[in-house]
Amino acid sequence: MADKALLCGVNRYADLNMSLRGPVSDATRFLRNVLAPLYGFGPGDVVTLFDDRCTTDELRTALRWLTEDRQPGDRTCFYFSGHGSLMPGAGPGRNILCTHDINAHWLDPVTDREVQEVLDALGRSEFFADCCHSGTFGFDNPDAQAVGVKGGLASQADGGTASLPSLAARYIPFGGSPGPEPLSVATRSQQGMACGSGAAVYFHEAFKDKAQWGACLDEQVAYELGSGGEFWGLFSQCLVKHLTENPNLPRLTLMQEMGRHIQARYGPGLVQTPTLATATGNVQKPFFVF
Repeated sequence: MADKALLCGVNRYADLNMSLRGPVSDATRFLRNVLAPLYGFGPGDVVTLFDDRCTTDELRTALRWLTEDRQPGDRTCFYFSGHGSLMPGAGPGRNILCTHDINAHWLDPVTDREVQEVLDALGRSEFFADCCHSGTFGFDNPDAQAVGVKGGLASQADGGTASLPSLAARYIPFGGSPGPEPLSVATRSQQGMACGSGAAVYFHEAFKDKAQWGACLDEQVAYELGSGGEFWGLFSQCLVKHLTENPNLPRLTLMQEMGRHIQARYGPGLVQTPTLATATGNVQKPFFVF
């Protein structure tokens, strides 16, 4: 059995006004705390593309590498943390992974359709997109079921909203305008953003040997937060936390726990609903089991 993992994190964009602060740390934590110790991915199994190495051309080359010399039973992981965007229109092909040089590639960006073609060529695979508009990355009109969860608000001692000084959306409007400035907790509270709860699971029967994880619904933005000089994607932080606590969590349970975590730790203050797309028979199985 051979494993391959491609991990991408883009803090620094060619247009510095678009830059983020958490994606590289997100990808590094996911590798060091999850893929390597819990699922046995070794140094020779992993390619990382961080900051100016994650260009459009380099990402396409690395995606091709994922498909080379694959055999039944091989495991593949593709993880992206950075900005996302949406092309005008509807349907597959409009969700965009924003690479370091996205401003030079608005006419030929890496889209959900391109990523889906790669995933279709793989066997057992898990794909993670910690970026905006990632809910239905690469598939059209699946039957969807929202998984509702409940959770109370965290106290300040537990790291509730009072300890989070900054909030930024991982979103670039199509064409390259910079994303919003970080918002203070007070500012976002004044704007009246409601706390989101739950997670969305899309039962997509063609995904018998794959699972796709999104940071938020297509119409939502994904957030990164910071405290004490540390920055992290909300989705990635929840993912790593719950997997390190129990790497054998069934996918459905993991989604429910992430929904609870978002509501309890960060609400009221933001709306972000993590998503999972896979075949019905996979939701009660853990990572890389199909």
